[in-house]
Amino acid sequence: MTRATNVSTMTKSEIEHKFVTSANKHFRDISLCNAMMRDTIKGMAKSLFPLMEEYTGDPKDFKFNPDVKTKVSNDSVPKMMAIAATFFNKTKRTASAANSSIGLKPGIWDMEEFINRSIYDKNLSLRFTEQAKRAASEIEVYAALGIKSCNTPNEAMFIYLDDMDAPHRNRDIQELAFLGFIALKGTDMLKPRLGGISSAYKSISRIMEDYMMRGYSEANMLAWKGLYKYIITSADHNVCSVCQDNATRIFKAEEFIVPAHNRCRCIEIPILDYTDNIML
Repeated sequence: MTRATNVSTMTKSEIEHKFVTSANKHFRDISLCNAMMRDTIKGMAKSLFPLMEEYTGDPKDFKFNPDVKTKVSNDSVPKMMAIAATFFNKTKRTASAANSSIGLKPGIWDMEEFINRSIYDKNLSLRFTEQAKRAASEIEVYAALGIKSCNTPNEAMFIYLDDMDAPHRNRDIQELAFLGFIALKGTDMLKPRLGGISSAYKSISRIMEDYMMRGYSEANMLAWKGLYKYIITSADHNVCSVCQDNATRIFKAEEFIVPAHNRCRCIEIPILDYTDNIML
């Protein structure tokens, strides 16, 4: 038998309730973080769409002033990094509160190291820089569409904001792109990808979901050192086979399990008193 020391003697259901509640708060913070990232891209749009008014040429030749486009893109990155730092701190506090409530000492979690850590060969700043450039190029495409459609800058911007999640669904973008009237260079709006077609905003939201899930998991792993854990899923038809399999097993707390994939909704629960024949 392996028993954790200096922890309260809570029942399995009480512990599970604590961490389900904690994880649900964490999921709400992810949604709030993504809303703030959306607002940052909206700010880019508000800065760039007025540049449409200065253009009188052929829509298919339209380009923003490259210096202005680059500045707006670059200026958005520190804003995104500040949002990320704010929510990583929330992640730490959420995990720490749950662990403290059952008598476990919160682990030391280096936020700066985590932000600068390379995941999939890139750190967070580089990922935001790439996606901010994509967002500026997407806005440029919608500005060209607006010029061709005789829209005002505000009208073109509202069309873009409505399409921010899924610009590939805009039939005008599809048709004009395939006919060569709109250049899509610098965007992936119509490019098929594993898991669906993504806009810059959706890519940023998925990046932050992944980082925040990893941070939450890491904060718990540090607090649970020497313990074991199990997984509970969302228990609906969207649960994948990997997560279904994970929910039948027990893992050492130090094993990185969640997130098992992008947009994983699984929750890890610590086991304070573990025996080899424990029944979950």
